[in-house]
Amino acid sequence: MEKLHSETTFIWKYVFPWTIIGGLAIFFFMSIYMLIFPLTIVLIIIGVFLIAIFRNMLLNLKFVYLDRPNKQLVVKHSSNKIIVPISNIKRIEKLVFSQTQLTVKLKKPNELGSDFTFIPKGTILGWC
Repeated sequence: MEKLHSETTFIWKYVFPWTIIGGLAIFFFMSIYMLIFPLTIVLIIIGVFLIAIFRNMLLNLKFVYLDRPNKQLVVKHSSNKIIVPISNIKRIEKLVFSQTQLTVKLKKPNELGSDFTFIPKGTILGWC
């Protein structure tokens, strides 16, 4: 099977978001410890905003493989591998906010829903 996702997908999906959220949590607890409550409130708002962005743009990234002989995509979702026949692909779009991520729209929804997103091979920056 040919890998279609970038080598950096793991970093963008797991390392980057949790590093940012962890750093924000450290500042949050420091602001509580130092009794700087306005900063605490601002950090909570920033945290909610970042989690929403990361959830929609990075944490939903998939690992995608092409199975040429069987004319299908194999998408790794959690610990499952989901088969998507190429005939079930409606279109492939670039995200408005991230030109390096591709969204595959499906004709018939499956376990992934009606679409899934991945960073294509050869892309180094996953969010720019």
